[in-house]
Amino acid sequence: MTADHPAADEQSVQDQAIAWLVRVQSDAATGDDWLDLEAWLAAAPENLAAFEAVETLAADITADAPAIAADLADDADDGRVADLTARRAARAGLSRRGWLTAAASAAAAAVVGTVGVSMLRRSPGILYETGRGQTRTVRLEDGTVIGLNGASRLRVRFDHGARRVFMEDAEASFDVAHDASRPFLIDAGDRQVRVVGTEFNVRNAAAGLTVTVRRGVVEVSDPHRGDAPARLTRGMELVHLTGAASSTVRRVAADDAFAWRSGRLVCRDRALADIVADLNRRLPVPISVEGPARDLRFSGVIVTDDEDAALGALEAYLPVRAARTSGAIRLVSR
Repeated sequence: MTADHPAADEQSVQDQAIAWLVRVQSDAATGDDWLDLEAWLAAAPENLAAFEAVETLAADITADAPAIAADLADDADDGRVADLTARRAARAGLSRRGWLTAAASAAAAAVVGTVGVSMLRRSPGILYETGRGQTRTVRLEDGTVIGLNGASRLRVRFDHGARRVFMEDAEASFDVAHDASRPFLIDAGDRQVRVVGTEFNVRNAAAGLTVTVRRGVVEVSDPHRGDAPARLTRGMELVHLTGAASSTVRRVAADDAFAWRSGRLVCRDRALADIVADLNRRLPVPISVEGPARDLRFSGVIVTDDEDAALGALEAYLPVRAARTSGAIRLVSR
């Protein structure tokens, strides 16, 4: 793979950030482009700051795209829209040339966006779900592949301007096809995940959300607040507790999150209560754990397509025993 990075001695960091934004949002963008962007973002803190400023401004002026398009067509750069956009650019620390570049892009998007609006689809979407112990692979019309873990439920709807997924209690892996004109949005609990093209895993439940990235760039935000989104690149994981004001981001072995696809659960110092929640997606008989045993920690690999083997691993390494009753299993301290 060869990275065609903008040269630092030829362009300011701000200009490089604009060039990267244009590059990864173009129709010709590839997976290698996203990997190259990851490397550039990780190279220096100022790169990430500049990219976030440019991306934020581009999103802001996109909302005013029709007015900006008309303003630019009249060659008027001192009107209300231009002044408003310039003030936004100043807050973001961008030069006049930077916001003009972004404004021109937004204007073009406005022209394209007027085509086919009458064809906008507002259907409820398509429901995909799995039962306990059942997995499913779904290929969407755009080429995106979704893998559903057991006991999962989500709905997919493609609109003119976005591809949307509404996750209920579910775990799923996503390999998203690139489409710069339609971002891929996932609503999960009180957070929204946004991507253009990448591979990642999402585990959503009542307690919270976990997003793990194996390739590309993923943003996670609170859709009801104006806070800057958390940006995740390869090997990063976000953990969010439902209702919390902030989330935790950490470096992980991303392949661990995808191990369920091959019938394994990789645990690295995880609480037994969390492990049981994951096992309940894959094993036919529901498992519960109560009292102090919920907080026991376990590290290891559990085979999830064999109930006896899974319970045997926990009993061998933790001070618990499996108490079986009719149609249920309880893990109790011993």
